[in-house]
Amino acid sequence: MGRTATAATQTATARMNIEQAKQVLKTAAADHQAGRLDEAKAGYEAVLALDPNQVDSLQLLGVLRHQQGEQEEGMALVERAIALDPKNPNIRNNFAGMLRDLGRLPEAEEQFAASIALAPNVPETYVNHGIVLEQIQRYDDAYAVYAACLARVPGHVRALRGLTTTLLTLARHDEAEPHLRRLNELQPHNPETLGNLAIVLHMRGATGEAETLFREAIDNAAEKPAIRSSLLSLLNNEPRDEAAREVFRQLLRDDPEAWKMEMNVAHHLLEIGRFEQTVQIIDDILSVHDQDSQVWNDAGATLLRHNKYREASVYLKRAIELDPRSAMAYCNIGAAHLFLNQLAEAVNAYREALMRNPAAFQAQVNIVRALRLMLRFEEAHIFARAALDLMQTQPNLAVNKGEATVLLLQFFKTICDFNSLDQLGNVWDISEAVPPRALPAIFLDHLVFAETKDDVQRFVGLVRKWATYVEARAAQTPLEPRVAAAPKKRFRVGILSSDLRAHSVSRFVMPLFEGYDREKMELFCYAPLIVENDHIQQKLSGLSTSYKFVDGLTDREIAAIIQADDIDILIELNGFTQFSRLEVLAYKPAPVQMSWLGYPFTCGLKAIDYVVLDRFVAPVDEATLTEQPLIMPGAWVCFGKFPDTPINPVLPMERNGYVTFGTLNNPYKFNRTMIETWAKVLLRVPNSRLLIVRPESSSVTLVRHIATEFAKHGVSSDRLYFRNNRAERRDHYDYYNEIDISLDSFPLTGGTTTCEATWMGVPVVSLVGEAFHQRISYSALMQCGLDELCTFTHEEFVERAVALVDEREKLSAWRTGLREILRASPLCDEPRFLHQFQEMLEQVADLHGLR
Repeated sequence: MGRTATAATQTATARMNIEQAKQVLKTAAADHQAGRLDEAKAGYEAVLALDPNQVDSLQLLGVLRHQQGEQEEGMALVERAIALDPKNPNIRNNFAGMLRDLGRLPEAEEQFAASIALAPNVPETYVNHGIVLEQIQRYDDAYAVYAACLARVPGHVRALRGLTTTLLTLARHDEAEPHLRRLNELQPHNPETLGNLAIVLHMRGATGEAETLFREAIDNAAEKPAIRSSLLSLLNNEPRDEAAREVFRQLLRDDPEAWKMEMNVAHHLLEIGRFEQTVQIIDDILSVHDQDSQVWNDAGATLLRHNKYREASVYLKRAIELDPRSAMAYCNIGAAHLFLNQLAEAVNAYREALMRNPAAFQAQVNIVRALRLMLRFEEAHIFARAALDLMQTQPNLAVNKGEATVLLLQFFKTICDFNSLDQLGNVWDISEAVPPRALPAIFLDHLVFAETKDDVQRFVGLVRKWATYVEARAAQTPLEPRVAAAPKKRFRVGILSSDLRAHSVSRFVMPLFEGYDREKMELFCYAPLIVENDHIQQKLSGLSTSYKFVDGLTDREIAAIIQADDIDILIELNGFTQFSRLEVLAYKPAPVQMSWLGYPFTCGLKAIDYVVLDRFVAPVDEATLTEQPLIMPGAWVCFGKFPDTPINPVLPMERNGYVTFGTLNNPYKFNRTMIETWAKVLLRVPNSRLLIVRPESSSVTLVRHIATEFAKHGVSSDRLYFRNNRAERRDHYDYYNEIDISLDSFPLTGGTTTCEATWMGVPVVSLVGEAFHQRISYSALMQCGLDELCTFTHEEFVERAVALVDEREKLSAWRTGLREILRASPLCDEPRFLHQFQEMLEQVADLHGLR
């Protein structure tokens, strides 16, 4: 204000002492804050002329020169300040802001993190750090930073807004709702908050409150036309015409941040089945932000969450082209590969994500999942243990803690790492923290934990929690009312399954396909998985009335196809197994729906009318089933034919001089209680052995864990034998020639393995429980009249297995006689099973007036 830069510099350098320097610095900082940059620059330079290492002047002059466009000079000054005072949080915060302005986001993120570590009570640094993490698509980490800020300042609006935005980006809508409500309390009438809250409520079925909030948001969005436009699109069922789309694109240009709300709207439109509008919005967003990697990534992630894996990959590849440093884009494309069963590509993508961000926790957990499916257990264990250590040492790192913990739990169960399981905690408590949308991924593995009545009840509660969520979503966009069709000569049965291919399930349905009465019934198939050159898929296609691939479609789209085919009875075979599309049934595309084969527990959906069982496999407490049991008069499954693998009639104990117990059950079914039970059997039979035959046996880690557990109970490792039938390229049936007595697993018992052992003349001692999954072996044994092999307590299991050793005459008779017993049982009687199954379908059709 009247002072010149030259005069100020001359005055300062001529007469300044230390105290005067402090005052000059204070005045210069005030000038800087007021926008008098020339005067501020003169003051900073005057102080530095007296003391070239005066840290505050260095950093502030650096910031000023950066503001004036002299970026390199400004950066050099601030870097000098950091070198002189590396523990100064303010300098690092300013440096981070400069790096962010230059687009050097990973470096900016590091400096914001360093500033927080030095001064953990400055909320604005957390917010700035979170924003940068969002920009580099590290959404999990951004969430953790916002959460840490709110732990210190619970009502911090910017942190709360960042937290909700991140949760919506991560599709964690249930978690976002309470934070959105809190944000609405702190800033009432904000249209973006109201709109996001309305979307979340609409997704969980609270349509009345959602409608009210939608309209309130629109009323308050007069000054935010982009938000107003997006909210109106949710209320309008029709796609925009070209003129409206151009207006929309202009709104996006005018408001550079509006695309985030729009992407959330696109996700919601996909959720409610309005695909054409979704594509319009995404295309319009990308036409405006065509060079923004984050936008392409979020578009891909939106499609990814709705089973559009191939389409998502296109967007995610473009995101990586635009920003090869994007860990999140690599993580997302890894997920696309994983769901497409492209496991090697998934592992490579997750590795790329971790190279770019070693703390990318989701990539670390998902690579464990992919490596597990590839049976690469040693590598998977390294990543799993590292993830567990991260969770325990940096609790804020594990954002989707329930979901991530369960995935680790599944892996540690697979390789019998019981110590790591203990570190994770109680499986049921962990599962309660998993959002409903993510629960199906854990349900198959959870069968091995559902042992007690309390476990089973908690499991039923989890399944119903997921089902309630799915039912609410389906209720938002129900199918069009079923049009009354003309009477049909034949009733139509649909089968929905990803396993209508070279898979064990196809073995059970083959008798139906080959022998169903084509004069009475038509058979329609819906396969959500394409397998190239799969001969079983080709055979089933030729045997059915119609065989449609429905991969890459949303649940509602598949349901609409089934309804359009006028299916009378829809049978779902997957349950919660891999590549399942169980949610399709929530739309009730057929008047009668059944569950069969794939999953031995309730599926939880009220839209599933029946579950096919027999009198032995049916649970003692029918209340554990949402579905009504449909009891077959014979067996609930038919194996048909087994291979004619030769049986060595001489017992292994007679050939070897010692007894060999064995199991071919998957090790993920093993638990400490059952290993202790098996150990008691071995200890009671001197010099006996246990043979475990599985492809997983090549894992040194798995073998070590099992041996360690047996050693706790006095059984040394030299009594345990592990064989990898896949590596030895040997028919797994032939291994039964080395086993005297098979020991079953519990609570998830054998099924196919029990019948295979019986076919090879090997008795299976089984433990029977009250729940569906605890009675599969029981059903098989009872169908063969082998009730003497069924036990009901662990003590009884031990006694029966030990007693059999001395029944050599019976074991020898069974060696050559069990095959014929099984062959003559309902489990192998294809004509009988086909007649009973088709008769059951006809009775159901008549009961419901479908023919």
